[in-house]
Amino acid sequence: MRRQESIPAEHMKSAKLPRFKSREEEASFWESHDVTEFGEVGEEVKLKFAQPLSVTYSFETDANTLSAIVRLAKTQGIAPSQLIVLWIKQGLKDARDSH
Repeated sequence: MRRQESIPAEHMKSAKLPRFKSREEEASFWESHDVTEFGEVGEEVKLKFAQPLSVTYSFETDANTLSAIVRLAKTQGIAPSQLIVLWIKQGLKDARDSH
């Protein structure tokens, strides 16, 4: 197996990033380009998130219920966990709306 070596910065292209008129135009551009074409553009930043983007919660259910959830999720083309989250959000909305 051949060892990959990093390309020295002085040998990298340093093309200029274009200005984009929309996010769609930018997305289209990045579908056919790679950030390495632009050398060292920008600066390193550190990100802090105020809270986790998601959390995991587990629950117990019987095999028949789980099978029904899996089948229903499959018919909707989503993961069982996504279906359960949709149900929870709808239940919370309904509870808020009823008060």
